[in-house]
Amino acid sequence: MSEQASSNALSPELIERLRGIVGASHALTDPDQQLPYLREWRDMYEGRAGVVLRPGSTKEVSAILALAHEHRIGVVPQAGNTGLVGGQMPMHGEILISVGRLKRVRALDAQGYTMTVETGLTLAEVQAAAAEVNRLFPLSLPSEGSCQLGGNLGTNAGGVGVLAYGNTRQLVLGLEVVLADGRIWNGLKALKKDNTGYDLRDLFIGSEGTLGVITAAVLRLFPKPAEKSTALVAIPRIDVALELLNRAQATAGRAVTAFEFIPRLVMELVTANITGARDPFSTAYPWYVLIEVSGSKADGQAARELEAILAEAFERALLLDAVIAGSLQQTKDLWRLREGISEAQKAAGGNIKHDISVPVPKIAEFIARAH
Repeated sequence: MSEQASSNALSPELIERLRGIVGASHALTDPDQQLPYLREWRDMYEGRAGVVLRPGSTKEVSAILALAHEHRIGVVPQAGNTGLVGGQMPMHGEILISVGRLKRVRALDAQGYTMTVETGLTLAEVQAAAAEVNRLFPLSLPSEGSCQLGGNLGTNAGGVGVLAYGNTRQLVLGLEVVLADGRIWNGLKALKKDNTGYDLRDLFIGSEGTLGVITAAVLRLFPKPAEKSTALVAIPRIDVALELLNRAQATAGRAVTAFEFIPRLVMELVTANITGARDPFSTAYPWYVLIEVSGSKADGQAARELEAILAEAFERALLLDAVIAGSLQQTKDLWRLREGISEAQKAAGGNIKHDISVPVPKIAEFIARAH
């Protein structure tokens, strides 16, 4: 839709009808009230919306989209507004639909290892709801305190647990979606085995709001790890990381729940710009890997497996140095080096954001050629 068609369609009369759907306090036209929704976290993009709507139910989302469809008004869905490339920004006066008021936990089945939740919950709130019944929702991102589930679903987020648990797509059993014409597709199935018909769920996950507005999801839950052991290791070359990963998985299997690669440049950015972040090594090394091993029992198995991984790596000259966290605080300190990367880049100045995936054996070649 052209910029003119999108903005001209939002007449005062239509805005009033939209206001009637969500309530006056949830239809924002004042520029100051709109600003948090129209400026992204890095302050690099600023959008323009005819109105910002904050629906409180799936039915309200349906009514909004039906009206927008009838009058051919452009619509941009938004979750937590933590995206770093501006994809959540309306740029031509469209309607912005924020899912932030869709906050209910509709069902929590600890025995069936599923939960049904609405997409305005922050990722941290989803994790906390699972933890209340001693279950784990393993998707984890540095922005989990403010990013919302709708955005995680729309972008098929990976996160730091992707190695063991997969992308968001692998963590979802069913969806509820409002289509562009206002129809509601109820695909909230909690079946782990469902071989009937088309898998429409996978069309919407990763579609970034282009096919509909996801309002609820059935999520997979997992046993909550009883213990974790974390280490930061220094390696001499990037290609060593792949061999280290292979040997770690050969030793600990799926208990290797995180394997995060950090170059020296990033280490310098984080330690220079993030309060409390420090390099745990006295020597500057070219490459680092953050490794986490989880255990289902609090019997020290995770620590033993991590120590076995590192011992073998030292014997094979894969490691230059290593630090194993000896307390919860030390674990947090090591993870701060990974989770502070985006904030450190913002403080350092201009940078180009991307999310590029290549086959694991090609990572070293890709980084060398990209540099």
